[in-house]
Amino acid sequence: MGLKNGGKFDTVFHSTMRDGLCVKIGSIVWKRPVQLSIEQTKTNEFETRDFVIYCAGHVISFFTSMVILAYSCTLSSYVHGSILGICTVICIWRGARRYTYYSTEMYSILIRKHFADELNLDALTPGSGAASSKKGFGNNDVTGNAEKNNTQV
Repeated sequence: MGLKNGGKFDTVFHSTMRDGLCVKIGSIVWKRPVQLSIEQTKTNEFETRDFVIYCAGHVISFFTSMVILAYSCTLSSYVHGSILGICTVICIWRGARRYTYYSTEMYSILIRKHFADELNLDALTPGSGAASSKKGFGNNDVTGNAEKNNTQV
């Protein structure tokens, strides 16, 4: 029993769990072995009970923020403006991190998967130069580095 993502899209839950929350919840709440949590992180398949704890954290955070933030906003317009400014900065920061993730890490994984056959072919035939000459890199390997004989490109 688990929550499979299927790899079609990335959810906030799956991203957060991969960032280390799965290991923390597993070791603190469930006394789950760390290796099992790491395996769940690699396969992107998490237990439903982890999701329940994740949602419970959201509920607790919501009610806590309602009491603390809402009350403090009623005290002063300066406090209200400061909280809005802090929230704006946090949203911009998180959005930038998410955009960076999508534009670099996630797409590089997709590109590696797409070209896995060609990359594996180069790894199987080291020094042959067959793959690099097909790609038009001259004396370079697939990554663009010069071969070990220090040939200038």
